[in-house]
Amino acid sequence: MHCTRYNTTLVSVALLVVLTPLASADKFIVDKETSLLGFINHKRGVASILIVDPLTYPGEYAIDIAINPTMEYATFSLRYDAEDIQVAGAEMVRRWGPSILEAGATKKPLQAPSPSRQRKIRKVVLSEKFLHAAKYPQVSVNSLGIEKLAEPAAGDPHTHQMTIGINMHGKTVEATFPATIALEGDRLTFDAAFPLELRDFNIKPYSALFGAVRFANVFHVYMHFEAKRMGATSTEQ
Repeated sequence: MHCTRYNTTLVSVALLVVLTPLASADKFIVDKETSLLGFINHKRGVASILIVDPLTYPGEYAIDIAINPTMEYATFSLRYDAEDIQVAGAEMVRRWGPSILEAGATKKPLQAPSPSRQRKIRKVVLSEKFLHAAKYPQVSVNSLGIEKLAEPAAGDPHTHQMTIGINMHGKTVEATFPATIALEGDRLTFDAAFPLELRDFNIKPYSALFGAVRFANVFHVYMHFEAKRMGATSTEQ
């Protein structure tokens, strides 16, 4: 059996280089009352007037964020149960709709479905034809890399480019997108909006009435997280 021998000094130096950013990074606690992970599906079809572009989101999730003081290194992981997916009602749409529109995750103002249609949409999302929550109960997201933008384009608010791996419906898909990360004192904000394709996750877009009402293959992810440095003392009144 072939065995490769390594110089232990070189290995130690390599590990030090890899682990030093992690050791110097501070962890942050996300304020879920002022944060949102949302998904926007886009209606299509000749009878699409019968439906709205729904905003869905996990009501509960676990999230870990760590970033170093220079904001050149960060880790990000998020997990939630598919069963925790909710469909936004009027209050949620009023609160988050303008920000989602401004971020470019939708081209027109969002509208809230009626309570009965919210229940129907949630049933479809969790069904075997979509997320298949019974078979694939958890969704997870992990950061794979982050790059600080040296010179953002004029008028471009983005400060970083981030790559994540998303595991959903039994498939892992990588996505690279621009993000805006701001650190003021002990307060961190993270904003991003980017498209994904359902078929990349082996999910067939919803369709009814022989395609007269359906959702597009492309949907958008909207992220807004507000967090406080772990161990920081609040000065708010």
